[in-house]
Amino acid sequence: AVVSTQSTGATIYAWLDQLFIFVSILGMIIETLPVIKNKVNDENMSIAGILSTPEGAALFYTELCTTAFFTMDVVVRFATTQHPGTLVCSVMTWIDIMSILPFYIQNCLKISNLSGLRVVRLARVFRMFKLFRRSKKLALIALSLKRSASELLLFVLVWGLGVIVFSVIMYYAEEGRNDDMNSILATCWWAVATMSTVGYGDVYPKTPVGQVLGTIVSFLSMIFLAMPLTIIVSSFSKTYKDSKKGRSRPLNDQGI
Repeated sequence: AVVSTQSTGATIYAWLDQLFIFVSILGMIIETLPVIKNKVNDENMSIAGILSTPEGAALFYTELCTTAFFTMDVVVRFATTQHPGTLVCSVMTWIDIMSILPFYIQNCLKISNLSGLRVVRLARVFRMFKLFRRSKKLALIALSLKRSASELLLFVLVWGLGVIVFSVIMYYAEEGRNDDMNSILATCWWAVATMSTVGYGDVYPKTPVGQVLGTIVSFLSMIFLAMPLTIIVSSFSKTYKDSKKGRSRPLNDQGI
């Protein structure tokens, strides 16, 4: 897919695609509002039951129209492509498919299991990623992350190693004196929250040794987080300069 459109028709279609994306996401948000959810409990309703209420009918037809548009988009792409292998291997193609599957699975297979229904509905969030096709800046971010994949993987491994090491040390520093840190798994949660600089405060060290260790981990976490940001910014800067000079290949050619 081409991120930047040139013809008037292509520009109109790109804006229409983005409009359908935002409408579908808006519908997904609205249907979770308590005032709407109490009237449209489609977990236990048939399609006829859903359509019996104005709110349910509006949401159903909104979902139907947006899904029909996205389905047409996928079909047209497969029908007009000259490189079907490249299209099938593209991440964006699978995002397009995942964004329309929930509607067909929910209404054609009649899923009655509540957990299964929630998983299916969760897949609709993939529609947001369709914006990467239309926004050149978003696509550049995705390409930058792909180019930095090996460095980011190394960072994740080092970060995970730090979580485990500090969790073990914290567990033995707090053992028997802190009920919130009664296992290494519990201290792992503390380490994750601390090393990501979130610091929820639900689990924290209470002994002097544990507090000193917590201070050290808090300081090191800032260094840990600065490393990937530097890598991503550097990669994005290079990718952006390449795109300005016209040296970047189409994003779909690179598997995005």
